[in-house]
Amino acid sequence: GNKRKAEKMLREILTEYELKDGIVHSDTLMSDYVRLWLDQIRRTVDPVTLQGYQVLAETHIIPYFAEHEIRMEDIDTQIIQRYIDEKQLRGRCDGKGGLSPRSLRLHKNIITQALDMAVKEKLLLTNPCQFVIMPPIERHESKFYNASQLKKLFQALEEDPLLPVVKITVLYGLR
Repeated sequence: GNKRKAEKMLREILTEYELKDGIVHSDTLMSDYVRLWLDQIRRTVDPVTLQGYQVLAETHIIPYFAEHEIRMEDIDTQIIQRYIDEKQLRGRCDGKGGLSPRSLRLHKNIITQALDMAVKEKLLLTNPCQFVIMPPIERHESKFYNASQLKKLFQALEEDPLLPVVKITVLYGLR
């Protein structure tokens, strides 16, 4: 009777308070949540895609968030930004420097998808990844031989048995 009504009202008031102030309580670790996300997406992605996600998550993302014991309720843009910045400086597993901007985007993609699921499950109000600043991708400019350079190359390889292979490579623009 009255006790149930009072408990229901209390739950509603607490939920309203938490939503109004952006307070979400979850002592689930981010590392555990990424594992849960991997298990959830298993049904929706290609096996090769899943394998790529698993390798990145288990090699980089899960260990980082487990080591720092970051809980879902503590996740914010600064924490994700710190992760990206750390991996940019010294993210390689062999200890020889940081990860490329392209690799960092793959990491952010996994974190974004996991946190999107947390938003859907009402563990987070918004996804803090949307405000993370990513390093720019370095553009590689291709260089091509001109006609006179190709003529010199073909003349230099005139007696070489690889000349037909080189000509086919040039003809089809292969690298």
